[in-house]
Amino acid sequence: MILAKNKPQYKYDSKGFRSKQENRLKIKKDKKRQIPFVLKAVGIGCIIFLFGLIVILYIHQYVQISRTNYQIETLKRELAQLKAENEKIRLEIAQNKSLKKIEEKARERFGMVDPENVYYITLKSETTGESRSSQLDSKEKDVILFVQGVADWFKNLTSVEAGTLDD
Repeated sequence: MILAKNKPQYKYDSKGFRSKQENRLKIKKDKKRQIPFVLKAVGIGCIIFLFGLIVILYIHQYVQISRTNYQIETLKRELAQLKAENEKIRLEIAQNKSLKKIEEKARERFGMVDPENVYYITLKSETTGESRSSQLDSKEKDVILFVQGVADWFKNLTSVEAGTLDD
């Protein structure tokens, strides 16, 4: 069963106001309903703190993104420089493999000159079938060995391994 509360009977004075005792009761009830000032201040402080923390975290994130973008741009520039340097080295290698460049280096470094006379040596005679190597003198043998050494050197130019290029 539900019972309704009795409404308090108010007494009014001659001016139409409630009596002092009833006003005191009303003030006490209003004070109970009000949130104390300290709690309000703490609540507002917490809200301001949280808002400030969110702003600081946002700024920190933006700074980190900016740093990362700067590092990416720096690495891209470095990569472009390394690619250009790589192409330059490939071009230099291709130029140094050319026969003209090899001839220049042979003249400068080793003091090689163009031969005055060109000798063609056949090792087996087609008519007699005998070897002429026994008939060659030591000077001709030295020339043959030199020519074979130069030929071997040219063969080795076509196969280059990493770390074997010497100046």
